[in-house]
This record gives sequence, C-alpha cells and structure tokens, in this order.
Amino acid sequence: MEKLIANLAGATRRERLGGREYLVAPLTMIVPGVLNGSKGALYYPEDEIAKSPSAWNHMPIVAYHPVENGVHVSARHPAVLDKQGIGYVFGAKAEGKLTAEGWFDVERTEAVDNRILQALEEGRQLELSTGLFTDNEPAEEGATHNGKAYEYVARNYRPDHLAILPDQIGACSVKDGCGVLVNTDVSELIRKELSLMDKKKTIDFLIENCSCWETGDREMLEGLSDEKLGALKANTEKILQEQAVANAARKGFEDDNVSFTWNEEKGEFDAKVKPPKAKEGEETPPVANKKEEPKPKTTEEYLKELPVEIQTVVNRSLAKEKAERDKLVEAITANKRNKLTKDQLNRMDTEQLEAIAALAVEVKPNYTGAAAPAANAREDDDDVNDVLPLPTINWEEVSK
Repeated sequence: MEKLIANLAGATRRERLGGREYLVAPLTMIVPGVLNGSKGALYYPEDEIAKSPSAWNHMPIVAYHPVENGVHVSARHPAVLDKQGIGYVFGAKAEGKLTAEGWFDVERTEAVDNRILQALEEGRQLELSTGLFTDNEPAEEGATHNGKAYEYVARNYRPDHLAILPDQIGACSVKDGCGVLVNTDVSELIRKELSLMDKKKTIDFLIENCSCWETGDREMLEGLSDEKLGALKANTEKILQEQAVANAARKGFEDDNVSFTWNEEKGEFDAKVKPPKAKEGEETPPVANKKEEPKPKTTEEYLKELPVEIQTVVNRSLAKEKAERDKLVEAITANKRNKLTKDQLNRMDTEQLEAIAALAVEVKPNYTGAAAPAANAREDDDDVNDVLPLPTINWEEVSK
C-alpha cells in the first residue's frame, strides 16, 4: 500500500448527517509531480490523478495510518474504524489536482484525537496522508520532473483511506501546491482575518457614521459577508474624508497675501487682499493702491492651484450643493402663488430657500371630521356653498 503525505487546508463549516454533527473541511490530497511516499519518490501524472476521483468518495478518514504488527493494513475494517475512524471523504474531484471535502464526525474526532478537532475549529493547517494502492511502472533511467528525479510512475490508483497526522510534516507542502492557500479564495482569507469582534466594530462604525444605516439594520448587516462589510466601511471612510476636506475648504484658505472665504450666497469663493503686517515698533504700512493690488482670483483659478484630490472633493461638494439649490428653486417657482423670480431666489442662501420651499407647499383643505351636508341643502344655497378661501402668502412683499 502506497502512503502519500499532503496537507489539509482551508476553512471549515458544520453539517449534520444521519443525526450526527460533522465538521467539514476542504482537502487537497494529491498534486501532479514527484512526491515522496512510503515507497520513495514516485511521479504522479495529472492524467492518472484525473482517471477516477470518484473512487475516493466515502473513503474512511482515520487518525494516523492503521498498523498491525508493524505492517500497514487496510482501514476498511470494523476494528480499525472503531479505534481510529473519525469521518469520511466526499465530493472528490480532479481539476489538475485531487481535492475533496473531509467530513469529520465531531464526537468521534474529539474522542479519538482532540488535537485534530481543535485544529479544525481554529482553522489551523493539518497534515494528511493518502492510503492507496498503486501500480508502480519503472521510469526511464535518469527521469526527472520539474528538476526532481524519480524511478517509478504511479498508475491505477485504488484508494483505501485518508489518514490525518496531527504531529507529522507532510511531504506535499504549500510550495508543492498542497496547503492552506490552495483551495481558499481571497474572500475566504478576508473572512479569516476578521474576527467576530472586528465584525461588530465594523457594524458599529457604519451605523454611527452613515445615515443610510440605523440600529434596526444591525441584524441585516451581521448577515453580510466580511468582504461586503469591508467594502461598505471603506466607502463610508472615503465619504467622511471627502466631507472633512469640503468642510475645511468652506472655512477658507490663504494664499500668499490673499485670503479666500466661501460665499454661500454666490456659491463661490470671495478673494480679499490682506493688509501687510507692520514690523515691531513700526506703524502699519498703508495698503497699496488699488491699482497695484493683485486681481482677486476666481473660484476656478483658485481651484486649479489646489491639489487634484482637493479639487475633486470641492467640485463634487459644489455640484451637490448646486443640484440641491436647483431642486429648491424649481419647487418654489412651480407654486402658482410664488411671486419671486429665479434670479431673486438664486441670490438667497440655501437655508432661506429651504424655508421658503417649506412655506410654498400648497395646503389642500382637509374636511375630515366635518359634519355631513344637510339633506335638504340646495346647490344655490349661499350658506352651504360659501367656503372661505385659504390664506395665501404675499411673496412679493417678502422679497422686498
């Protein structure tokens, strides 16, 4: 019987089968190449690995290879399974290498060798060794594969069992293609890196810093993958950074002898020449003649001198501000009672527009709770049909 040592890799999940609880972990059992087994260096061709992967399904998983009187024996025996059996192999497939899932009976694994169960629960790498029979075909003299010499080619694999080796090193290492990264994708690596505490902190951050999430959304957020939560957090952090830069820009900048202050009404920066500072013991020098004063820079000119990152954030903020103001002006001018022109509205700041828009909403009469009309009321009865008009706002006077 040929023994080939490799690694158990990847994340685990829990399943139930036949009323028993299993811990399921992905396996990489054989990779093409020259591998060292109990019979020395053998070459395992890819086409041989791909011949019959399904033969591995339902093979027993045992703790260590079964040995009797110093000789390796088959694990497919009641006495061996009762002593060393901890699970089964399922889902075997060959896609350039032989992979499968190991279904570890939680109760049996803990009883046979608790180290194996602890390693699986913690996601730690374990070594495994395939127990299989092979027909070893003599190779040509001096045969090598990828720089490794071999004397035989292993063919016609007939599996017997899969052994887990909690304290031995596998011959098929990560470098050979059998390891924790072989069948673990990027999203799985991210999931491993984020602990439960990290996930809670991420959700707390999203609820606290993004108006799109509330406390009631916590359960839904907990159901998202760590990869999606990480993306949401990164996007929220980016938005917060942009807002911080935009707020800093609105407070004003100084460039040489010119100060820039954001004008909310105009929607642009106002430039003002700063008076020169007097030296100690001297009077404040007079401000230079206006003709000699540098021409104030326009918003566009000033933005061009800023770093590209700040230009992007400020322009985006200004665009959002303009879009909101346009909506407010449109809502106000659409009201039939409005007397203000677009030009007048555009000269107002955003808070004034919001206040006027709130007042400009037409209020429809609500007759809820009113008494029903009298049965003998006539259409020409003035007392019945005379409805007081709704009060209106004299917009023209407000603008003045």
